Amino acid sequence: MIKNPPRYIFEAAAIIRNIELDEMLRGLEYNLTGEYFPFDFKEFVRSVSDDAFVETPVRGI
Repeated sequence: MIKNPPRYIFEAAAIIRNIELDEMLRGLEYNLTGEYFPFDFKEFVRSVSDDAFVETPVRGI
């Protein structure tokens, strides 16, 4: 820690992140309910106004 503080912080953060993910996954539980939620992409596109679309910037090349 004293010789390389940035490396210590990086390693400590990685350990904390891994523990956090393990805890989140351990508490995650799925139960089948029989419910069905269909998603129709074409209907979704129709419901979005033209003002909501933004041109994709040309980058690279």
